[in-house]
Amino acid sequence: MISLDIWVWEILVLISGYFGVLAQDATLIVMNVILITYQFAAGLEFVSCATVGYFVGARNIEAAKQYTLSVTWVTLVLVLLSSSLLAIFKTELIGLLTPMPDIQKEVLAIMWIICLQMIPDCIKGTYRGVVKARGLQFKAMLINMSCHWCVNLSLIWLLGFKLKLGIAGIWLAKLVLELYIMIAYLILIWSTDISEALEEKAVTDEGKVKDVEE
Repeated sequence: MISLDIWVWEILVLISGYFGVLAQDATLIVMNVILITYQFAAGLEFVSCATVGYFVGARNIEAAKQYTLSVTWVTLVLVLLSSSLLAIFKTELIGLLTPMPDIQKEVLAIMWIICLQMIPDCIKGTYRGVVKARGLQFKAMLINMSCHWCVNLSLIWLLGFKLKLGIAGIWLAKLVLELYIMIAYLILIWSTDISEALEEKAVTDEGKVKDVEE
């Protein structure tokens, strides 16, 4: 899942080059902004993976569900705060990252998209930890592949090139990408019965033990 995200980042840089050096420079600045603001979500991903995994391993299903709900609200509050601060201090932050007025102007023009895409991106990051803790990686991989390589690239072509929105189209496509994955993770997590998954795993493990003994 993480590799798919990294590949998409690299593709965004390559595609932005088609709109000129200025657009590519602006894309790199935006990526640095996102990396700075995403740090708390990365931490929550690891924490949620470890904590939910502990509860699932202890077969405390109710605690796993309750923690997932709690960490969702914590992430939502933190990301709304971060997004608001970024919207308020965007000029100062961009000024620290580049002294060039042309690049600053290009970045500031799409900063509203970045502030919006932070919300589903960070919630998705937290849910990614829950997905790993509950052993839903295969289904999550299918979600990521369908969105990254079908939905996202199609929207980049439509918005960025067909409608001639430039890098704004690229980042609008990224916003839709994050919304798609966040909603898909939400459905995956809350529609999957943890008890059934644990029973299936227990049967599988028991079968493996018998095969080893034979």
